[in-house]
Amino acid sequence: MWARQPAAAAAVLATDSLGRIVWAFRVAFPDVPVLSALPVADGPYLAVVEEVTAEAATVRVWAAPGLPAGPGVTVHLRAVQATPA
Repeated sequence: MWARQPAAAAAVLATDSLGRIVWAFRVAFPDVPVLSALPVADGPYLAVVEEVTAEAATVRVWAAPGLPAGPGVTVHLRAVQATPA
């Protein structure tokens, strides 16, 4: 039996000691999804999508230019199946 392919997925995850999150989707998308990442913490943080595949995404959070955020920064993540225009 084939797993149903998602139209969207969401998660709230925290960064590791390098300011990074690796999110493995519960079910792979049929193609590379569109990803959004929103850090939720005191202070200015920037989330940068480093890699996205149909199976997973890697996001790094920066506290300042050249300075990774470090562990424990919460990030709201959403992946949406892209539909061609």
